Amino acid sequence: MNTQNNTDPTNAPQAPAEPSGCAAWAPALIAGAALLGMLFFISCAGGTYYLFQQRGEFALRTIDGTLIPLIEQSRLEPDEKQATIAQLREFIKRGRSGELEDWQVAGVMQRLVRAPIISWGDLQYVGSVIAQRDSFSDDEKVEFLGELSRLQRGAELDKVTQFDMADIFEPISSPADHESGYSLNQEFSDEAIREFIARAGLVADRAEVPEKTYDVKLVSIIQRQIQAGIKSGMK
Repeated sequence: MNTQNNTDPTNAPQAPAEPSGCAAWAPALIAGAALLGMLFFISCAGGTYYLFQQRGEFALRTIDGTLIPLIEQSRLEPDEKQATIAQLREFIKRGRSGELEDWQVAGVMQRLVRAPIISWGDLQYVGSVIAQRDSFSDDEKVEFLGELSRLQRGAELDKVTQFDMADIFEPISSPADHESGYSLNQEFSDEAIREFIARAGLVADRAEVPEKTYDVKLVSIIQRQIQAGIKSGMK
């Protein structure tokens, strides 16, 4: 009996097809993406650590390279401007001498930026405009200047900040790409000044400043912020 060997090539088991195109590269791409992700994470962590270690020096550079020039260009009265800049330069000297730790320096910088330092000269300027304006009665001048002094007292108590200034100055200013967020108009109408004073009074009320006239110096505010930053760091 003859046995015929029926071997049909079409029925033979086939070897699995090799992946081609993008499928062939998928495992390598996934592994590469994972590796890049790990490298990115490590790089970010290293950069963050470096920034953390250098935060004191960055804070001093901010005060020296940004805050002091803004004060130099401000409307602060000359004597107060000179005293303020000297006070800040003395702090920078202390910070770079190694006397203070990074967290203390960074804390002082953050508190100084929050304080209405760069708007202080504008407050003085508007006060001088009010004092010289004949359309305001003597009683109005006393009232308006008293409200300004209450606002300054609120800043001294650390209850009024630079963030409040753009809204207070809005009636007599225009929005500007500036650290203060505004630019004073060249001229102020009486009604605009009255609205400005009303807003200053509302912020002073929020800060719970009693209704009386105060004599507040910017150097005293800066000294308080320096002392608080050295003692407690950031607010």
